[in-house]
Amino acid sequence: MVDGDRNTKTGGALLRLLEHGQGPVIEIAWPRRADARRALYRQLTQCYGVKAAVLAGGARLFAAAGKVGETWPIDMDRFSGFIRSPQGEAIAEEARVFASIADRHRLTDWRPVRVFPRHVDAALLGGLGAVLGPQYKTARLIHAAYRWDRSRLILGDFTVDGRPLAGSVALPPPRGRARGPGCD
Repeated sequence: MVDGDRNTKTGGALLRLLEHGQGPVIEIAWPRRADARRALYRQLTQCYGVKAAVLAGGARLFAAAGKVGETWPIDMDRFSGFIRSPQGEAIAEEARVFASIADRHRLTDWRPVRVFPRHVDAALLGGLGAVLGPQYKTARLIHAAYRWDRSRLILGDFTVDGRPLAGSVALPPPRGRARGPGCD
């Protein structure tokens, strides 16, 4: 297992490439069981500092905080530009948060997104780069899956351009301001 925290520097460079439209498409699956998805959602939001937001009118990002109708001026020093759109079965608690944001800002045409802290994505991408090695530079599509391993977040079940790849990445434990109550 690769320790993502040890590959954060490399991951930061890979993150900057993704933010500029370079690099592979990365799709990360959530657990299939509803209770496991809810638990992962709570860990990510309460312990890792992941924020719910909505995109409207192209690239206008809105969050729960701020003035009504004003976009979220995302702090790219703290948050990643590798923004994810939830796919598959919704998590009820999260769906309510997305709807609340859209209602608050009076949006009618929007899509939900998750915004991750920059250090988490740097560790994720650095670990992914370490697992893939030279394949990372030539990969077009990377699939992976999250799982919670009682005390840490793991990324595994990799396929690269349709071919399985062994390995996993342990993401860093929660830290700093992102760390909320109930986080180990």
